[in-house]
Amino acid sequence: MFSAKDLESYVADARSALELKFVKTEADFFDEGLGFHPQFTHQVFGDQEKIFGYKQLKIKLYYTPDDLRTYVGLSHGGVASQSTQGVNPDNIVKMLAQYIPEGFTTSQDEFLRHLSPSLPSPLPSSL
Repeated sequence: MFSAKDLESYVADARSALELKFVKTEADFFDEGLGFHPQFTHQVFGDQEKIFGYKQLKIKLYYTPDDLRTYVGLSHGGVASQSTQGVNPDNIVKMLAQYIPEGFTTSQDEFLRHLSPSLPSPLPSSL
């Protein structure tokens, strides 16, 4: 069994781990400067706004601006498990699924196929 200090490396601040982004083109998907981190995540991840079970957790929650097609991507440097750390990690996709539109994808390729890079954006680019 691991100590509490060992388990601390498996705790992520949800506000830092979660990146939100509106994606119109494939270039937008890969542009690291377009995303932002939410100020509040307690609605999804609880009052402490912590996610347990992952080292160096990154969550991508990307939307298309026209129809809000949604991509959920997870990356991490390791996952806690019942057999090694004695605890199960939070089921992030299940937690998010309660708050995002049905039909979301966890496949980057599927999400990118739905982007229309040649269509002009209906959103104003500047004020």
